[in-house]
Amino acid sequence: MLLAGVLASCGMEWPGETKDRETSVVRELMPVMREPNRLAIGHSVVVGLKDDGTLWSWGVGVSGALGNGSTGRQQLSPAPIAGMTDFIEVSGLGSHFLALRKDGTVWSWGDNEYGQLGYPTERNFSATPAMVPGLQGIISVAAGAAHSLAIDKDGVVYAFGKNESSKLGIGSSLVEKHIEPLVVGRINNAVRVIAGVSNSALLTMNGTAYLWGNNRGRYVAFDSRKEVEEIGSVTISGVRDVSFGYGLTCLLMRNGDVFSSGFNNAGQLAQGDFRGRPNRWVKAKGLPYVEKISADGMAVMALDESGGVWEWGAAVLGPPPGSDTATPVEKKGFKDGAKIVDIYMASVGAAAAENGSVYFWGADRDGMRGTGRKSTPPSFFFGKRNWVNPQKSLWTSK
Repeated sequence: MLLAGVLASCGMEWPGETKDRETSVVRELMPVMREPNRLAIGHSVVVGLKDDGTLWSWGVGVSGALGNGSTGRQQLSPAPIAGMTDFIEVSGLGSHFLALRKDGTVWSWGDNEYGQLGYPTERNFSATPAMVPGLQGIISVAAGAAHSLAIDKDGVVYAFGKNESSKLGIGSSLVEKHIEPLVVGRINNAVRVIAGVSNSALLTMNGTAYLWGNNRGRYVAFDSRKEVEEIGSVTISGVRDVSFGYGLTCLLMRNGDVFSSGFNNAGQLAQGDFRGRPNRWVKAKGLPYVEKISADGMAVMALDESGGVWEWGAAVLGPPPGSDTATPVEKKGFKDGAKIVDIYMASVGAAAAENGSVYFWGADRDGMRGTGRKSTPPSFFFGKRNWVNPQKSLWTSK
């Protein structure tokens, strides 16, 4: 196959089919992650999706990212986005957001410099949400730093926005951008798309992950002229979820193991050291059975089966600056005793509890914790308690 040939040519090792870990506990393989994103953390704005289907936002609305018609206004307390009801998923990583409605339509707002909203705008942004033309029957969306992905119920894959590193999957990195949704392939049993800064991924119901984009300088892409089995340049079996950081790809396997490939200058491979291992997939050390992962920049978070939150890599989400850790450390400080059931990582870390409470920690840039106030800049540089410890947001998912 084309995929195996590409992997063999670059000498990369990869997990392949997962096996039960060596333990006396017999576990069934976890299903592929199909839970929709309920919290989207962008550059300066956070958007949350409540159980009732409404969307709320807070932070600083650069490029209209708050979705409330304002540009550059600071909003320290969460507030609903007018007219945005009946939604089931929200996604955002940079300064634009995508939201998936129950009826299968997609809505977008924020920065549109590269056409990542899926429609042309008079200015290079839209401060209010609008429906993306041409997308119907969508089941999953993903907004990267400046590109967008979607798949429909038939497995048709759409991409639009910036094409840096061929992350749109259109087969050529020479095409700078694509403003309207473009069909780039079709994957049988596709259930989820994932977008990073320069990467893209798709998961199928049987646990096959398709990865394309910037593989540390190796550009890989869809070829829409070929059948599903030949699309892409890296495929891996037995995957539950995928998350991207800076020069980093993390895989949560269906047996609860975490494998990563990429840079290790901040310990983000969780190997107990800072030594690089190019072109290899390595298993994270020192973790219990993991159910969810989230990566961003040079740091990674994991959620174990008991609700424990673990983090490692660059000291951006908790430990004082300068204390990068190559070994997973459990996060403490969730005060109300509720079980943590979801995690999110971007410029801040977030953990959602079973009772609907949400905790944030890390740099409180632009009031992204949603507490009604923001930390003073010195807390970033000196690692004061309001930088390290999780704070309960005013926003809840209930």
